Amino acid sequence: MSVRKRIPTIPERATIVFQNGRPCAELFRDPGMPEVEHWVLYPNFVVGADVETMWIAGAMIYAGGLTEFVARAGSIKGARYLKLDSRTGEWFAA
Repeated sequence: MSVRKRIPTIPERATIVFQNGRPCAELFRDPGMPEVEHWVLYPNFVVGADVETMWIAGAMIYAGGLTEFVARAGSIKGARYLKLDSRTGEWFAA
């Protein structure tokens, strides 16, 4: 059985994910819908590789909330925006 830990977040701030010391993703939870995780995966994000991964909660401020987070996601060349429903574990490409 797979156990998924809830990644720490701070309202209106993104958690930054680093792999091998380089930022590779951001995670944002809208306080109005905390069960849905909004992810931006940078082009250098690696899945399933043997990499050192570190999380820093609250590293990026989004005073404009989810709208600002999604707008920034669209401005990063090669980035992928995904949503995860933590109740079901289903991913949705947006």
